[in-house]
Amino acid sequence: MTLDDILASMFPDGHDVKNNGGVICGSGRLRSGGQALVLGVADRSPVGVDEAIQLSRFVLTSLESGSGPILVIVDSDSQRMSKRDELLGLNEFLAHLAKSLIYADLHGRLTIGLLNGHTAAGAFLA
Repeated sequence: MTLDDILASMFPDGHDVKNNGGVICGSGRLRSGGQALVLGVADRSPVGVDEAIQLSRFVLTSLESGSGPILVIVDSDSQRMSKRDELLGLNEFLAHLAKSLIYADLHGRLTIGLLNGHTAAGAFLA
């Protein structure tokens, strides 16, 4: 299934999810009338510090404006194994993303993970 197929089947009432270079951000309309936050990684994109901090920011800013569930779609080969990402502390950026989702959960935002495609990013899945 493609990302478009998944989004169309999960949100038949519409969505505004964008794929920006493999980083997914947006929301989908639930049948109940509410909104679900949608984020993640698509197209087998590797997750580096830039992607992790962008996703973390999206989660944390959504806490002020939303109350629905958070859908995390993951289609990633692995974390980015570059010298830059490792020197900047990729492990800490991934931990920050995980903590952001835990924080959202503690504030009533149910988190649902959907593994799609060739997912192999153990640190990101944590």
